[in-house]
Amino acid sequence: MFLLKFITFDGLQAYQPCCENIDHINIFRPLRAIEHDSDPAFEAACEWSCIIQARQHLP
Repeated sequence: MFLLKFITFDGLQAYQPCCENIDHINIFRPLRAIEHDSDPAFEAACEWSCIIQARQHLP
């Protein structure tokens, strides 16, 4: 697992936990409780991007 650095829409630097087995270890479970009104499509895209970014040897 590692923290993926990214820039928010507000221009702020942020970090997102990434792991190939993100569903298995339930990293996003606490965030779902905090962001209960967030867009389900955005949540799915966020989790999917973490799984993909965690793969080795990406350019």
